[in-house]
Amino acid sequence: MIIGIDDFIQAVAVGFVAFLYAAVGHGGATGYISVLTLLGEPSRLIATTALIINTVVSTLSFANYARGGHFIWKVTWPFLISSIPASYLGALMPLSGRVVACIMGGALLLAALRFLLGALGLVKNNDREPIRPPLPLALMVGGLLGLLSGMIGIGGGVFLSPVIIFARWASTKQSSATAALFILVNSLAGLAGRYHAQKLTADTIDPDLWLSMIFAIPMAYLGAYLGASRFSSRNLQILLALVLMIAAIKLFVTGS
Repeated sequence: MIIGIDDFIQAVAVGFVAFLYAAVGHGGATGYISVLTLLGEPSRLIATTALIINTVVSTLSFANYARGGHFIWKVTWPFLISSIPASYLGALMPLSGRVVACIMGGALLLAALRFLLGALGLVKNNDREPIRPPLPLALMVGGLLGLLSGMIGIGGGVFLSPVIIFARWASTKQSSATAALFILVNSLAGLAGRYHAQKLTADTIDPDLWLSMIFAIPMAYLGAYLGASRFSSRNLQILLALVLMIAAIKLFVTGS
């Protein structure tokens, strides 16, 4: 099999996105969708391919953050149990509508600005001890974000992380661990939903996925390792702001 220059560029870009997102405990679906869209991949391949890469990268992210002692089960489980069925259902009814995408993009940009200002010391970050999220509220947040994630074909961590941090339910690194597991289970639920809706077939997966994985896996592992054990909370906030801005731009440009 001959590897074209376009395939190589795509694989390198996917690897870079995997590094960036894994460093903050995310899977990177929004980034992969952007890369695949910009490089002209057929639309039928994009969502499923991005979700598959997302699942692998979020697994590596979670493993490194959990091993670093940042995972707190009592914070995470309410989001999971409501998001899994919601994500499955969301995958059965894809979201369309540029207005909704722009609203979500605006919310992500505001969150990115808050993280960036906090990291630069222009806005004081709340350094009090994290509080446990109220169960009904956590279930509602998990369900809504799971449904949304399934609809647009992402894991949802890009929305969950800002909520957890701003609500003071966990520290920056603890939120990354929770987001990574949230993304993993919702990506799997989303793939299951796409399979049930007959949208997960051989002709909906990029045939060069294997090449992207060759770059994505080591880069994701490196990013997750550095994020969990080497990067400071300030650097993580800067990275998270960048990730949120990329996701927001993707929503504004593509409308989904």
